[in-house]
Amino acid sequence: APSAWKRVAMLFQPALRRRTILMWIMWLLTTFLYYGVAIMSTEIFIVEAEGLRCRVHDGARDGGTSSESLTAAVLATGSVVSPSQEDSCTIDTSIFSSTLITACGELLFMALGIALVDRIGRRWTMAVHFSLTSVCLLAMLPCTSTMVETLIMMGARGNAASAFTVLYMYVPEAYPTAV
Repeated sequence: APSAWKRVAMLFQPALRRRTILMWIMWLLTTFLYYGVAIMSTEIFIVEAEGLRCRVHDGARDGGTSSESLTAAVLATGSVVSPSQEDSCTIDTSIFSSTLITACGELLFMALGIALVDRIGRRWTMAVHFSLTSVCLLAMLPCTSTMVETLIMMGARGNAASAFTVLYMYVPEAYPTAV
């Protein structure tokens, strides 16, 4: 059996070099996507609870352009904690339930991913999940109700997790057995 260094060197032979570089890029981007969405799914609810993302104005939520916007608050204070809430120690439990719902979306979308792999293949399944993650993240741009944002984040997080899982299944099949 070849040594570990020889097996790694096999990845960069002319026949496999392009595939190896593409796989490494896919791993890097998919990892950033998944963990970025997972962290964002918790942070976005905290930022909204603090009134820094979407203001509540006469019972309706809007994006707001006042100094209470997230960018202005971060630039002014250097943190995402609003100045009016720095001394507050209250915890909004709806943040935890929203985060739990988005985490449960991972299981739902992994089941969808498994079903799609058998029908359309691994590459197309990854393409579908990456595309749906993008659509969900774009849908987060406008301010909507917390319930709608929770469902959108569930879709983004679930699709990102499923893309990660399908990539994990795809990579070993993309290389010869000797590698």
